[in-house]
Amino acid sequence: MEKDIKIRKYRDSDFRNVCLLIARTFRKFNYREGTRKGVRDYVDFYRHYKKNFKDIKGVFDKCNIFYVAVDGNKIVGVIRGIKNRIGNLFVDGDYQGRGIGSRLMIKFENNARNLGSREINIRSSICGVPFYESKGYKKVAYVTLMKGVRVQPMIKKFKRK
Repeated sequence: MEKDIKIRKYRDSDFRNVCLLIARTFRKFNYREGTRKGVRDYVDFYRHYKKNFKDIKGVFDKCNIFYVAVDGNKIVGVIRGIKNRIGNLFVDGDYQGRGIGSRLMIKFENNARNLGSREINIRSSICGVPFYESKGYKKVAYVTLMKGVRVQPMIKKFKRK
C-alpha cells in the first residue's frame, strides 16, 4: 500500500485532471471493450472537457461520493458515484497494483454505508471484473453493450449490522 498517496474529497479545481485521467486510462486499458465508435465517444467526452464542460460538470455534480487519490499534486486515481452506484473508478496505469483502487473502494463503500446504502451497483468494464470480484462484487446479468461499450453489471450487498 502506498503511504505517500493521499485519498481526499474531490474539489472543483480537480475537474480538468480528473477528466484527463479518465480519458487516458480508459483509452489505454479499455480500447477493446466495445465498438470503435463507442470507445472513441467515451474517451472524447472526457478528453474534450472544455467543450463538454456543462455535461461533465452536471454528471459530477450529481455525485454525493467523490474522491481522488493524489501523489503530491498529481491526481492518480478517482472514484465517484452515489450511495448505491459507482459511476467511475480509475487508477492511472503507472500506479495500478499499489492498492490505490482498493483504498478508493473502501472510502466509497464506507461513505455509502454511512448514507444508508445496503448495496452498491456498478457497470464494470470487462478488464475491471476481476478487481471487483476480489472486493466481493457479483455478476448480476450478462455483459451488455451500453453506448457502444461492453459492461458487466455487478452488485455488492452489505451485511446488516
